[in-house]
Amino acid sequence: MLVEISALLFGLQLAWDSGYRKVEVDMDSLATIHLILGSLAANAHYSFLLVQIHGLLKWSWQVALSHCYREANRVADVLANLEVTTKDHYQLLQVPPAIVTGLLHEDVQGVAMSRLVQSG
Repeated sequence: MLVEISALLFGLQLAWDSGYRKVEVDMDSLATIHLILGSLAANAHYSFLLVQIHGLLKWSWQVALSHCYREANRVADVLANLEVTTKDHYQLLQVPPAIVTGLLHEDVQGVAMSRLVQSG
């Protein structure tokens, strides 16, 4: 969960610094969203990062956090698996890697992905 929280903090700061004032964040980690929207007192393990995120969320802009399933967030999933991050920094990609261009086109076209769920 530390990776997701750190990535959100980096992404929010990047969005602000880039001049975006209306941001939508779709995350496939519902636990992370609950942690961010929950009480800081109950989350001492991540409190340093959560305090920074809460501070950013109070700035003069609109940020919406919402949950989506991994199947709906395939580009982020592929990028995460490419390990474009290291322990010390994030890599800012100016052009999407070729491996995700097909997924981006499908996203623009509204292609839906099935989600298999066990019953019972």
